[in-house]
Amino acid sequence: MMPPPFELLSAIPTRLLPSLAIPVVELVPNLNLGWWVPPNLNLKVYKKVWPLRILLSILAWYPVFSDLLPLTEDSSHFSLMVLGVVASLTIRNICLHKEIERVENLAPDLWKGFSVENRRNIWVVATQVKANEGAARYVEYPTKIAAFVMFGLVSIILPYLEEGERYKCWLTYALFVSAGIGIGGTRNGGSIALDVIFRVMLLFGFGGFLLFLGDASDAMFLKSVP
Repeated sequence: MMPPPFELLSAIPTRLLPSLAIPVVELVPNLNLGWWVPPNLNLKVYKKVWPLRILLSILAWYPVFSDLLPLTEDSSHFSLMVLGVVASLTIRNICLHKEIERVENLAPDLWKGFSVENRRNIWVVATQVKANEGAARYVEYPTKIAAFVMFGLVSIILPYLEEGERYKCWLTYALFVSAGIGIGGTRNGGSIALDVIFRVMLLFGFGGFLLFLGDASDAMFLKSVP
């Protein structure tokens, strides 16, 4: 049974706790380790720490796939999920860096001297105009890939959950995806309160997925015990 929201995190198996880094870094976006550019738009730092972002993602996803491997009957399905995560992380970093360069090059001198608020206004206006060429055109694609990957991961663990828990697992997926859409729409120039709410939703959505992944893994282990 899924625990109340504020007991959720403590119910996640210890081996999966490192994976909470994925939503936790979004709660402190100015660390420049998250999926989206930070609200302070310190883009120079964001570009500089990309190796740390990749390393953190690898360390966070490793426990997830370690638990998923025994649950996956079709090895090609598992490989596709791993490839999806790698592709989304790689393409996101490349495309977002190109998007940042595109915006900065619109008015490089002005960008350096502007306040955070003025930078935010430029960023919002510039990113609403789609790039016509280069990798920046595909900056939103990795987010869609990540949503499909999460769908695939949920479909793997569903058969190992009790009937009454399966719809709850889908609810955590819906919470996770809705939060991602919300953050994407409010992170710059939108409501700060809504942005915080969506980031908390992301935490509980992914935390719920980890809880059900742990349950599915434990169920698989119990079935294998003679």
